[in-house]
Amino acid sequence: MDISGFFDVNAKTDNSTDQTFSVGSVELDLEYAYNDHFAASSALVLCGNSSGTDYSAPAAITCGGSGPGGIGAGGAGIAVALVDYHMFDDSIPPRGRIFNANGLHVQGGRFDLPFSSDYQYFANTDRVTVTAPITTSRMQFGGYNGDGVRSYGSWNMFNYSVFWTDAMYANDGTSVGGRLGMSLGQNTYRTHKNTSEGIEFGVSHLSDLDKNRNVRNSVYGADVSLGYGFLKLQSELMWLSARNNFVGADGNEYGKPDELGYHATLLADLESFLSYPVTAFARYGRWQPHNRKAEDYDGALVAINNVSALTFGLNYKFNEYFKLKFEYTDSLGTQTQERYFDKNLGIAQLVVAF
Repeated sequence: MDISGFFDVNAKTDNSTDQTFSVGSVELDLEYAYNDHFAASSALVLCGNSSGTDYSAPAAITCGGSGPGGIGAGGAGIAVALVDYHMFDDSIPPRGRIFNANGLHVQGGRFDLPFSSDYQYFANTDRVTVTAPITTSRMQFGGYNGDGVRSYGSWNMFNYSVFWTDAMYANDGTSVGGRLGMSLGQNTYRTHKNTSEGIEFGVSHLSDLDKNRNVRNSVYGADVSLGYGFLKLQSELMWLSARNNFVGADGNEYGKPDELGYHATLLADLESFLSYPVTAFARYGRWQPHNRKAEDYDGALVAINNVSALTFGLNYKFNEYFKLKFEYTDSLGTQTQERYFDKNLGIAQLVVAF
């Protein structure tokens, strides 16, 4: 059995949670190979305490994201637990990048949904930045995660994933979807090295169904990652098309809650210039909801608007076990009435792996 894990400690500037220091989460990852074809993986998580549900906070990503698999602040639970049947590839990572080599996998249990490309970085030890892009933090409620079955595999330059899980946008029903990707360039399979060369692009789809198998929401995604030299560009585009009108707590209908979101993140590995393992990053993201009303974390009806976010920072890797990150995000004058919305926020994060 392979055992690993991590925890992170965060310090914030003045923010809407009125907290400066916090332990984001503690995660223990387990991998066990039974024989040449069967294995099991799990990720056990203890989430740090925080006020409200700040989906831009690191703990919201690590602790399971959306769906019944999500773990609330201050709680403990299972973020990932799955059994796996595989051919050719014997790597069964509980979280992170799953396309490591040619192979075919069929899995059942609880897992992060491989929609678009940011699912690879839900765990803070894998993420170069501190916070997730706006497509994950807002449109995926911190990251799609659910109970069900999935299959994925890679052959040469192509990779695929399909899944059938419990519903992502309600307490009843199911979600079904997947992603089709293609990798070109020097390294066919990307690793967690920040500036691996080559290009990968993919298209994703998720249909959220009610208990009568009627489509409630359709989510479409496209992602592109390009690495060249010391630079790497990661980008995602997501569009959610809702079939039903949003009904507020006041009983009024506010139209279909369609959403559009996108981001572009640039990573620069500066080690060859500075002789230190430093990665600089800059990210621009934008979220465009169709409606101007939504429910806050406590069910209250609040005003929302288009939100932009400009993020930049540094990641210093002491070794395989310690990473220190600094990040600053500015909303560029955009805002909503949500309780835990910050117009600007600075975060320092220490990630300790074991």
